[in-house]
Amino acid sequence: MSFEMVRRSAKFAIDWADEFIAEPLVEPRKQQLGEFYHAIKCPLYHLPEGGTVEQGVFEVDRWLDHQREHGDVELAMQASTIVSSGSSERIVAACLVNACEPFEDDRTFLHLGASIQHMVVAPDFRRQGIATKMIRRAMTIVADDRPRFDVWVEKDDEAERNLFDKLDFVFTGVED
Repeated sequence: MSFEMVRRSAKFAIDWADEFIAEPLVEPRKQQLGEFYHAIKCPLYHLPEGGTVEQGVFEVDRWLDHQREHGDVELAMQASTIVSSGSSERIVAACLVNACEPFEDDRTFLHLGASIQHMVVAPDFRRQGIATKMIRRAMTIVADDRPRFDVWVEKDDEAERNLFDKLDFVFTGVED
C-alpha cells in the first residue's frame, strides 16, 4: 500500500562536493545503470530483487519509452540523476524522474508536475544526503515547466516517509 505526497517545485543550490559526480541520465549509461541495479539487488518494477543486468536495462528502456509517449523525455532525462563516486566513477545512486504531460482520469488530475519514478542509493552510501540532493536537483530542473512535484511512498517505509517529510512534501489523502 502506498500514498501520494506532493509539494511545489522549487529551485535549490546543491553542493555535491568533490566526492560525488551528479549527471543527468544519458542513454549510453543505461547498461551501467542496469549493472548497478543488479549489483545491489535493487527492487525494480516487477523484480523484487533486481533480476539480471538485462532486466535492469529493460526497466530503464521501459521508463524512457513511457516518457517518449506521455511526456517530455528530454526534461525527464535532464531531471533524472546518476550519482557516481568521484574517486571511482562507479554509480552509487540513481533517480529516474517522470515529466509526463497532465491528463485526467475519472477521479482527479494526474501528473500535474513531475514525479519520482524510481530512486535508489547503494547501501554503503546511504545517510549521506544523496537522496535529498537528487530530489532537490530534480525539482530545480523541472521548476520552470512543472509547478508540482509528487512521489508515491510505501506506507511501511518510515525512512522514505521521513525523507519526504523533511523536504516539505505533504500527504494528499490519495492512496493506492
